[in-house]
Amino acid sequence: MKNKYRILKIGITVIILGFLLSFSLNKFSKQKITDNKISVIIHDKDSVDFLDEKDVIAIVNKDNPSRSVGDLNTSELEKKINALPDVDSANVYLNLNGKLNIEIKQRIPIFRLNSNGKDFYVDEKG
Repeated sequence: MKNKYRILKIGITVIILGFLLSFSLNKFSKQKITDNKISVIIHDKDSVDFLDEKDVIAIVNKDNPSRSVGDLNTSELEKKINALPDVDSANVYLNLNGKLNIEIKQRIPIFRLNSNGKDFYVDEKG
């Protein structure tokens, strides 16, 4: 008899925890990402100013037109930001409050090359 009650208690506890978890995840995924819920941190902004926060926010809005947390693919967004020519590395993540955090390290040019009227910037990686 003790084992039946113990199994029943564990079963009810698991069902209640599952219900609470699904409720909180459902609520979290329906949150909207507004511009004030996007934190963009650009490192080395003092020495180089090729990339602006507005440009990054525009990429986020274009990648997620519904502006819903549940529809946001952070790894795909990180790949798009890393593909920008001015970005050395990027880290994109959501915190528990639904705030989107984007940390970007810019490329720092060593010199500028002018060839046939076109300017090219060369950094330490080429």
